[in-house]
Amino acid sequence: MSRKTLFILPLALLMSASAGNADLLAEQRLSDTLRNAPDLRGDVVELQAEGAAVAAIFTAHQRGSLRGGVVLLHDRGENADHREVIRPLRLGLAEAGWETLSVQLPIAYRDESSSAWQARGTSIRARLQAALDWLRKRDLERLAIIAHGDSGTLALQQLAAKAPPELAALVLINATVRRDDAAGLDALRDFDLPLLDIYPERGSAQALDNAATRRAAAVSGGNTAYRQVDLSGARAGFRGTEDALLARVRGWLAASTKP
Repeated sequence: MSRKTLFILPLALLMSASAGNADLLAEQRLSDTLRNAPDLRGDVVELQAEGAAVAAIFTAHQRGSLRGGVVLLHDRGENADHREVIRPLRLGLAEAGWETLSVQLPIAYRDESSSAWQARGTSIRARLQAALDWLRKRDLERLAIIAHGDSGTLALQQLAAKAPPELAALVLINATVRRDDAAGLDALRDFDLPLLDIYPERGSAQALDNAATRRAAAVSGGNTAYRQVDLSGARAGFRGTEDALLARVRGWLAASTKP
């Protein structure tokens, strides 16, 4: 090994460690922001994933009989209390009798690509499992998972391979399974539990094409409990149509998870 190589290797390791420390610090700052938010309407709890503490927002069911628990996974570049999709669902479903747990996923930086988010799959899957384990300790009979955007593909693959016995339903919101995503399409064919695939009516041409691809894969797999819905008037992000999104998800969960 040359003298030049001896100097380069420690520098590369140092840069990698610095990036990891920066991620941890950014997550800690975000967790502190959530804890101190005056309008949070929920409790920040700690999960354990990959040997580290992970923040999540728990909201107990607010009225009526307890229906079960819902884990929410935000999209890349968002957070566990994201205003356009996650917050309306975690609060609205709690009002409808569900206990909700919204998990903080790894920090994604500005302009980070979908493939970069997929590369964080190990950490995202570990956090999903930690959330399921946390809710399971509350002796809930039924669990559901709601995953937004790129996180949906990772959740789908994990659950198609091994779904917990309590899992009653999966909701994918504006999922990004594409024609060239062999693993995602295989997971759609293999998944045999109730699945709501909801996407914005006014999404991009690529998003609409992706939706048709997902529908074809699910139908070819024979999942009779698969339903795809284009939310009328909605655009990517669902800004301004959060109430309609909540109503669709809430109604479908009620119909699909009856005892």
